[in-house]
Amino acid sequence: MLIVSAATDKLATSCRISAISVVVFGIIGNYDLNGGWSLYTTIIGLIMMTLGIGAIGGKMGLKKAVQIGSWGVVIFNTLTILLFIFFDPKILNLPGFVNGYGEAFTGFTFFTVAMFLLSVLGEGTQMICASAIPPMIADINDYEASRSGKYMPGMVATIYTFIDKLISFVAPLLVGVVFAWIGFADKLPDVDTPYSTSLFVCGLFFYYGLLVLGSLCNVIAMKYYELTPEKMTEVRETIEQMRKQENNV
Repeated sequence: MLIVSAATDKLATSCRISAISVVVFGIIGNYDLNGGWSLYTTIIGLIMMTLGIGAIGGKMGLKKAVQIGSWGVVIFNTLTILLFIFFDPKILNLPGFVNGYGEAFTGFTFFTVAMFLLSVLGEGTQMICASAIPPMIADINDYEASRSGKYMPGMVATIYTFIDKLISFVAPLLVGVVFAWIGFADKLPDVDTPYSTSLFVCGLFFYYGLLVLGSLCNVIAMKYYELTPEKMTEVRETIEQMRKQENNV
């Protein structure tokens, strides 16, 4: 279940290649805004991740942290997609930049404020899910040791790493196939590529839509993930008993 959760998240984030960023911010009309936008949202997202995994993961367990984070990703990224559909993304702007119409910053628009809040919340909840993976791997190692008496973190780490590398290879290939399908077989879109509905749909799907689908997979996977805080307490007690028996022998 952890592999299902981690693999779908990895696929969604790995598909956010530079060409997809060009499409999304090319739709907005000013690719230079991408760097400034990422700076704002990433810093606050990291703060949310730290607070989230500490407050939720520490008190409710890692499984609950992934569940809450996944639902957050679903909700906030779905709202972001709707924001792009029903409002004009070209009016997005930040101090020191021009918007998609070449106009200098004159004040925060509704689209800018709404997208900023949704992006920060979406990135923050996504980071909560990602930061829960390493300690969950450690829990699986302990669970396997209590179940079979064999402690094999190398095997667990190898399986996880193999899937991680496989997804890293498949993601750009998937994006390339979709681009070829919509007419970009010889050259990827760039900032000078004219706007089209197919690019709009492609950009939103790979930048936001896959995160929604991946997080829904997380929700389903975590439903069958058995390592709750109560279960891990039993696991640690079992391991402690096994150690005492080995020492007595």
